[in-house]
Amino acid sequence: MTAIRYPSEFAAGPQTDYLEIKFIRRDYTDNNKASYKNEGVPIILNVPQKVTEQMSQQFNNSRMGEMGQFLGNRVGSGDFFTNAAKRVVENFALGKSVEVANKLGASQFTDNGILSATSGIVFNPNLEVLYEGPDFRSFNFQFALFTKSSSDAKNIKKIVDAFRKASLPSANGSANAGNLAGVFTDAGGAQLGVGLADAALGGIKGALTGGKKGGIKGLMNGFNSTINSLGSFAAAGATGGGLVFSGDNRFIKQPPFVLMTYRRGAEVHPFIKPLLPAAINQLSFDFTPTGNYTQLANFDNTDEATTIGVNITMQITEVTNLFSDTLFKDRAPGVS
Repeated sequence: MTAIRYPSEFAAGPQTDYLEIKFIRRDYTDNNKASYKNEGVPIILNVPQKVTEQMSQQFNNSRMGEMGQFLGNRVGSGDFFTNAAKRVVENFALGKSVEVANKLGASQFTDNGILSATSGIVFNPNLEVLYEGPDFRSFNFQFALFTKSSSDAKNIKKIVDAFRKASLPSANGSANAGNLAGVFTDAGGAQLGVGLADAALGGIKGALTGGKKGGIKGLMNGFNSTINSLGSFAAAGATGGGLVFSGDNRFIKQPPFVLMTYRRGAEVHPFIKPLLPAAINQLSFDFTPTGNYTQLANFDNTDEATTIGVNITMQITEVTNLFSDTLFKDRAPGVS
């Protein structure tokens, strides 16, 4: 599999830095783990003028109220329950005062507003910054490709065609019946377990609160959940038999992902880290990079070259998260 190179005479020596771009697709034939396979021909480009790396996490400001003291272990459990009881009574009294004030023409009046107006105090909100999870990383790339030779012209066209194809879905999509059957079977089994648990809990709760009649009602609710699970098993059988999720032109196939690796010679770049598999969110071509349309004479009497160059702008988002204990190891299993 020969890579498409720009410049066409590019040759990677032991100290040469460059960017390798592969197109990969998720392999859905293996249910046990995420794996990928190569698709198309890789592209070799010079390192772009702007190279960035970013990490972002979601931290949200939360108002904990009285729960802040309990969750933060700043007071004992006895103090927490005492303060919580006081807060319920205080909120009730203040709430009634707010209702009366609103009827008398006040607006945007709150519990804290009454406390502030009468005593110069407000409830302690116990603000905490809590971690919610990681964000997906996004990157912007811009490649300026200018034609200097016949080989450049041909490779630029191949690069444009490869990016264009990789950014679009295909119309010949088909579902993986085996995977779907497994999903429905697992869903049915999970629902069956939930139904049995609901039946047991409903029977106990009904017996305690509603006597024999309530217990029977709880059992029936669980029985209904169990019956519903049979629908998932039926869907699994229909899927496995090819009765559903099949047929031409009913599905489209998602575009492949891109796998970008900064390299030095044959090795991964020692300082600039690679990217995880990423989806192309946006792609644009500017065929007038000089500001004017300039047509080139055909090289070798072919139609490979039409403009003096092209600017490629691309915005991508990684499809998996980055973790400190794995970092960039085994980014795309199945792809060397």
